[in-house]
Formats: sequence, C-alpha cells, structure tokens
Amino acid sequence: MANIDLLALEEGGVTYGLEGLKLMFWGSNAVGKTTVAMKFPKPILLMGEAGGSAIRGYKVPIKQKKDFLDVVKQLTDDKTMDAMKEKFATVIIDCTEDIVEIFETALCKEYGVRDVGEIQHLQKGNPNGYSVYRKEFKQQINKLCSCGYTIIFISHEELIENEDGTTFLQPKGTKGEKSSTRFVRDLCDFRFYVKGNGVDAETGKVIKSTAYPLGSKTIFGGSRFDIEAIINPFSADTVINAIIDAQKRSAENEDANLEEFVFGSENTYTKEDYFTSIKPYVEALFPQYPEIVTDVIARQLGEGKKITDATDTQLVELESIYSQLVSFANERGIEV
Repeated sequence: MANIDLLALEEGGVTYGLEGLKLMFWGSNAVGKTTVAMKFPKPILLMGEAGGSAIRGYKVPIKQKKDFLDVVKQLTDDKTMDAMKEKFATVIIDCTEDIVEIFETALCKEYGVRDVGEIQHLQKGNPNGYSVYRKEFKQQINKLCSCGYTIIFISHEELIENEDGTTFLQPKGTKGEKSSTRFVRDLCDFRFYVKGNGVDAETGKVIKSTAYPLGSKTIFGGSRFDIEAIINPFSADTVINAIIDAQKRSAENEDANLEEFVFGSENTYTKEDYFTSIKPYVEALFPQYPEIVTDVIARQLGEGKKITDATDTQLVELESIYSQLVSFANERGIEV
C-alpha cells in the first residue's frame, strides 16, 4: 500500500460542525431524548426498541445484525453515497443497549454459546468474545463517521451504589469494563445526561428537560470539547449551538484554527494495493480457518467470489475485508 509520509504532515486544527461527531443522549424514559435527536439535520432512526413509534420520520427496525450491516453499507457505499447524503445526515441508534445486544447475540450464535464471555474458554485459540463484538460494532460506527454522518446514541440510565454508600448515575450497561455498552460511551465526543423537569403545576404541560454534558461526583458526563455545563432547555437547537460554541472555545484554548470536516472515505489505494495486502492474511488464515475467511469475503463481495474478482468500485469492500482479516489474525496471535 501507499506509504504515509509522517515528515510531510502539517499541524491540524479543531474540527468544526456536526459532521463525523458521535453524541450520546442518556437518561430515563420520556425525557425527550429521541424526540430531540429526530430534530437534528436529516435524521434516520435505527430502532432496537419502540422509542420512535410516536415520532414522524425515517425509521428502520433493527431486529438482527444483518439489518444494521445492510443500513451501514447503503449509507457508506460509494455507489449509493451521493443519494444517501442528500437524504440523511444524522444516524440515531435507539436504544444503544438493544443494538449492541444484537451484535452480542449474533456472535454467541456463531460460536454456539449463551454468553460472549464463554467464547475464549470454549476452545484454545478462540478470541476474546467481548473484544470481537465491540470491534465489529465500532467498525460500523467508524464507517458512518468517516463519511460525515452525525451519530446519536440513545441510552437509558442506571443508578449504582458505591462502596462508601454514595450513588452514581450513568448510562445503562456501563458499570464495569466488561459491561455491554461501556465502550460506546467512551467513543463519544459529547455525552449529554438528560433530566426531566416534571409538569408545570399551573398549565399542566410538561416542562422541557435539561441536559448536562459534564460529569460530577454523582453523574457521568464529559466531552472532548470545552462545552458549557448546563443546556436548558434541552432541544436540538440548544444542543447544536452548545456544540458549535464548544468547538470555537476549544480552538481558542488551543490557539488553533477551526477546520471543516474532512471526508475520510476517500480511498487513495487501488484494488491492486488491497490484493497485495490481503493475500498474506488469506494464506496465513485459510488453512486453519477456511470458513471464517470465506465468510468474510462473501459478506463483502458475494457468495463464491474471490478477492481478485473485486472491481475498481469495490474499494470499500476490500478495505473491510482487509480490516477484518487483520483483526482476526491479531486476536489469535497469528503473525503475518
């Protein structure tokens, strides 16, 4: 593959705008998380639960892993990219726990176990199950972000009790390192705890929620940017404005320029570059894991296809094959 010249790199600034950002809205039910997310630019809602059943918009039920993979492929494929970007800009995952669980379940079925934690102990040489499904999920999210989509994860809350008797509120499924969605919250550029404010006693109308993007001793939070501590009321406009202001402040703090998002899917590699890089991995893995290698290739290029059958328009698919085979080899300690 083409070499990366580190000595020729120029210093970059702070990225500006919503493109490629990963956000998390988390909190209890009925505080407006999904409603606000659906007010972001050109949204599409990927539903693992019925949270969007009362909301107008483009919605796709995600019942199995293939559903999610198919959606991501359409949104990021070079052949459909222009049309997709005209129609969609924000991808909402509601709720995070359900979609991640679908990836876990698919992996369990693949290995014939009830829990991903059993995979590594099932047979010598098996990978860490937690690592596998997380890498697969993150790979799909990174594809979306590299193409400029804004990702919004919708999560519920859980209250945990510390050893000293104090309590801590955090996104559901993030209690420990092995918890199902802890890795997702760590992916996000902004995490907003959304707190409901009840009903106005005089009017009987629901008071708009408040968002807290920064953490405290009792609530999880945090951002990669210098964002204000409270956003009130919680709405698409107030959140977007807070994000833009945070990016500007961060640039000022770093004495850096604001830069537009750089479309990351532009591929400077040719299919021949990928053929050369993929070949040694196929040669190293196929004797021990023929079904896995065949499946990885078939999922990207089609049943019965070989790597060399790929066309010049299938660079994204070749990149995916390369990444999956590299990850598979690394997980099993196979040097290539």
